[in-house]
Amino acid sequence: MPKGGIIPPAERRSWLERYEQGASIDTIAKEAGRTQRTVIAQLARARQERQHDQVQVDLIRDAYRQHYRDLLEVAEELAERCDTPN
Repeated sequence: MPKGGIIPPAERRSWLERYEQGASIDTIAKEAGRTQRTVIAQLARARQERQHDQVQVDLIRDAYRQHYRDLLEVAEELAERCDTPN
C-alpha cells in the first residue's frame, strides 16, 4: 500500500459518498490501495470539509438575503420620496 501522498479532495469526497452508501472502510481501503487508518482519517476530513462548505453556503445565502432586504428598503424610501410632493 502506498505510503504518504496527498489524497485529492475529489477522492476523499468519493470515499465519503461510498461509505455513506454502505461500503465498508475495509472495502474502500482495499480498492484505493490505502490503509484503513488513512481512509478513516480522510473520511473525517471529508466530513469537516463538507460541514465547512455548508457553513459558507449558509453565510453567503444570509448575506444575499440581507442585501436584498437593504435594497428593498432603499427602493421603498425612494418610492415614498417620489410620491411626496415638495
